[in-house]
This record gives sequence, C-alpha cells and structure tokens, in this order.
Amino acid sequence: MITPDERLFLGLKALDRLRPALDKARLNFQSTMRPAQNRRQELDPAYAGATQATPTDDSPRLVVPSLPELLRQIGGLPDYALLLGVCTDGLPFVLDLTNPAPGSILIAGDRNPHSLKLLDSMLISAGMLNRANRVSFDLLHEDGEISLEACALANCNQVLDVSDSSAAERICTLAVLAEQRKRTSPRGPALILAIEDLAALTSQLNDEDFARLYWLVKHGPRARVWVIANLYAEDAELIDERLLGAFRTRLIGATSDPLRSAYLAGDDQIDASGLEPGRQYGVPFGEDWLNIWVCEPDHLAEERVE
Repeated sequence: MITPDERLFLGLKALDRLRPALDKARLNFQSTMRPAQNRRQELDPAYAGATQATPTDDSPRLVVPSLPELLRQIGGLPDYALLLGVCTDGLPFVLDLTNPAPGSILIAGDRNPHSLKLLDSMLISAGMLNRANRVSFDLLHEDGEISLEACALANCNQVLDVSDSSAAERICTLAVLAEQRKRTSPRGPALILAIEDLAALTSQLNDEDFARLYWLVKHGPRARVWVIANLYAEDAELIDERLLGAFRTRLIGATSDPLRSAYLAGDDQIDASGLEPGRQYGVPFGEDWLNIWVCEPDHLAEERVE
C-alpha cells in the first residue's frame, strides 16, 4: 500500500524524470493535498449524497462522497485545479492545469451507460474551483442529446457537433492560440477541449484538421490548452496510433478485453477487468497504477468552492 507521503514523493520524482517513450504513457499527475491534518482523514460516511463503492479484491470498502461534498471536505485548492476523483485511501487526485507534464488526457473503457461520468465530473470540478475567466472549456459531441451536466456551467464556452464544420474550426482556433502562446508566454486562462467520442470526431476530420488535432493533443498543454477525450474501447482500432500516442496520460476504465486495455494504456501491467464500469478508473502513477473513484456531480451548476 502506497502511503500519502510516498505518493507525493513518487509523483514529484516521476515529474523530474519523465519517460521519453510515449508507448508507456506513464507521464504522471502531481497529487495536490491539503495540510497534514487532512492527509489521513477518512471520508465521512454520513455525507449526504455519498454512495457505497463496490469493493474489489485489492480495494478496501470505501464510501465515495459526491463531488461538492468532497470539495467541501478538502477545502480550497490552488487556482487552475481540476479534480479527477478520490483514491481508495480517501485522498483526492488533482490535476494542476498550469503544469503541462501530464499532457493531454485520454479516458478509455468499454461503452456503458456511465461512460461519460468521469469527463463530466472533471469539467464540473474545474467549474466549481475556477471562474470562467480562469478555466473554460468547449465540448465536441455527437449528434443527439447533450448528457453532460457540465454544459450548464458558465465555464462552458460552446457545445459543437462533431459533424459540423464549426468543430474543426474550433480545433484550428485553439491550435493557433496554442502556437501563439508558445512563442510568447503560456500565461492566460486555461482552455479545455473536451471530446465526448474521439472516434466519432476523427471520422469527420480531413487530413489537415486531423493534423491540427494531433498537434493540439501533443503540444497544447504547454500553452494551457488541454485536450481531454473520451474513447470507447471497442473503437480503439479506429484511432490512428500517432494520435493515441500523443495522449501522455491514459485513464483506463473497465475493459473486458485485457489485450485492448493494455493497448489503450500503453502498458501490459494494467488490469481493467475488475473495475466498476463508469465509476472506477486506473490512473498511472510512478511505476504503478492507482484506482480512483468518480465523484458524482449532483446538480452543481450553481455551486462554486471559493
């Protein structure tokens, strides 16, 4: 069992010696925590909205709080923070949008009714922790009903259909902005391009637009332009290997085929067969994979943690 202090040490050490090989995709998050009194604090099962996590063979029983309850528990976080979820020891897992080391993020797993919960929760946490002039996002989605609660936030700039030319135009605009920032300074608001279905998007792009997306995935975070994309595991073969390799960090959900989960993770050490679909994900950290639980949004559009 990795202790909280060991996790912080491993994370900082890993960020100092980032692996150059994209095929391992082990560029890691820096875990952000509150002071020492919170480091061993247990999650309170009395939280309203808390749900009982189904235990796995290697995970202790855990009560997963709703996203607003977790944010209230841990208190303030640094500016430009985004919350991924909660680890099995009760600690939050946080991404710093000013630190480009983790690179663009791919969320992958078998298609299920809860496949978009992690993407939704991440975007909502960004909105709860940051004003729209600090962190904002665009969502590219397939034709149909918009299912993400995050789209009700002021931080949501626009929602675009992947089959519409405006989606490709937005990719171009963000790529140009990122290139400009690279030449001057990465300062400025963090912008997130959230992609509901990566395979659906790439099927609509011509070669030029695909090249722009690839460049944005690979280089955008250094200019505070982040790509967070969801990919259904069964569509993995539809994604160009160059684009898949450009995602430095992979969050792997339940995947029934071990060969496919290893391909998506870029690591044959991942075991995604026992994860709870849509609610639990493997996260690369140091030389290991940690499991995190998704915190439910629970109608957060009008709430913000200052």
